[in-house]
Amino acid sequence: MTSFTIFLNQKIPVRDGIKLSASLYLPKDISPTSTLFLITPYNVDRNHQQASFFTQNGFSVLLVDSRGRGNSEGKFNPFSQQDGRDGYDVCQWISEQNWNNGRVGMFGGSYLGMVQWLTLKENPPALKSIAPTAAVCPGIDFPKKNNIFYSYLAPYLSFIYGKTSNPNLFSDTNYWESFYYDYYSGKFPYSELLKKSFISFPKFNQWIRHPSFDSFWKSIIPDNSTYEKINIPILTITGYFDDDQYGALYYYKNHLKYNFSFSKENHYIIIGPWDHAGTRDPQKTIDNQSFSETSTLNFNKIHLDWFNWTLNNKEKPAYLNNTFIFFLINENKWYNFHFHNSDLFSNKQFFFLGNNGTLNSDSENNCEYIININSLKTKFNSPDLKLNTSYNYAFHYFDFSSDDNEILFESQPFSEPLFIAGNAELNLFVKTNLPDFDLEFLLYDKDPNNNHYFITRDFLRFRYSKTLEKSEINKTPDKINKISFKNSNIIFKKIPTGHKLVLHIKHLNLSVFQKNYNTGKDVSYETSTDAINGCLTIFCNSKFPSSLAIPLLTEFYINEKF
Repeated sequence: MTSFTIFLNQKIPVRDGIKLSASLYLPKDISPTSTLFLITPYNVDRNHQQASFFTQNGFSVLLVDSRGRGNSEGKFNPFSQQDGRDGYDVCQWISEQNWNNGRVGMFGGSYLGMVQWLTLKENPPALKSIAPTAAVCPGIDFPKKNNIFYSYLAPYLSFIYGKTSNPNLFSDTNYWESFYYDYYSGKFPYSELLKKSFISFPKFNQWIRHPSFDSFWKSIIPDNSTYEKINIPILTITGYFDDDQYGALYYYKNHLKYNFSFSKENHYIIIGPWDHAGTRDPQKTIDNQSFSETSTLNFNKIHLDWFNWTLNNKEKPAYLNNTFIFFLINENKWYNFHFHNSDLFSNKQFFFLGNNGTLNSDSENNCEYIININSLKTKFNSPDLKLNTSYNYAFHYFDFSSDDNEILFESQPFSEPLFIAGNAELNLFVKTNLPDFDLEFLLYDKDPNNNHYFITRDFLRFRYSKTLEKSEINKTPDKINKISFKNSNIIFKKIPTGHKLVLHIKHLNLSVFQKNYNTGKDVSYETSTDAINGCLTIFCNSKFPSSLAIPLLTEFYINEKF
């Protein structure tokens, strides 16, 4: 016998007169309770199991269809301030109902995590706690990262096209691989991505008119004053291989930066060896990497503990004994520390790019490496480009073919373990005859049997290598420029004795990304007929010491409560 009742298609009025549709889950005990809610563009039924779990444990739950989606009225306006305004109105509506006790919390992952931050930006008085998981950050990690748009927008926008989702079209791998190939081959510009897939989504055209991280994107997400005013507890969850880790940590780091006094004790983060989906349904295996049973947390239980503490004044969960909780790969244990120690990640080990493709501790090298930048060169039959409908950060296995558009560097075997804690940074001194180019690096852990285990990666577009806010193309072919990759995913991993680090640097020329034809013009409107090719020289000497910086784990405590 169920202990709760579900009321479908409840209508919630918001400020502009439209009504949002929601499913309301109420315990049969008629006493007012704390309420958890989410707003989703993916149909509220997807979150039925979570809602049932929370309601059986004493919460009332409201699952709301985004405006223009499901049974909600209005026009869908994804990744916009409208998500936050609707979140505010729903939150305040809940607080006025006789089944709510005045305390409201929000939960959910990915797009639903973003809605929590955009709602918090509006500062609804009734909102007392949030738990964003793998939260998207518009303009930061979607629909682009480092100002490089994703081709994945086509299948994703097909999935959320119309009032209901289109999962069969979204998951039709053969269809999308053919579509990607046509774009990758230069048959049409990025600006026609949706037109060629017969999707009408005006928002897309607005997005590509803002290729830099400008006021358009900044107006959507919280600003510095918003972070400064936040005074509620927050639980952030993300994964080492989460496509939206960068977005989730962007919110987190800015909250700590601009609201240091409150947030250092009230913003918690749990991060483990998960991809995007794994931040809600963790698996023990990702690609060729396996983790212990302890890595697969019960997130329903964690959310229940969190909201019982922050909304119902129950005991604080024992595992929240410090604010930053992480899983150490190859130790298979959970650890924690206080992130407010600003020196925590300042201890770094530098590996200089040296002679004969080595990574070493000596900056006194004297060598140069050349990467050919040829955007007309296609490699679609590579396993690297056999596409699924999403581009998963974790599934980037080792694929080096000694082409002239890539270089490999390798360290000596480690005589003692190396403990990586944070995001690797790559600094290169380069010269090019091109106005612009895209480049990426990938970092691997190589064992004595030549198995390569993916660690992290990052990519950049040269014109945004100084700042994401302004485009600056190369106008001086003889000038040596420093370019820095600073936005790789963070990871906590023990590199065992006898293993090596492998650094793979290559021209970013993948069909899942917007293709850059190197002209310095607006990339969205170019095709293969515009392409110019050239080369990139990487300098490795005492004056221009190209290097890889690895942050080291220096202060942590074992977390025996997980």
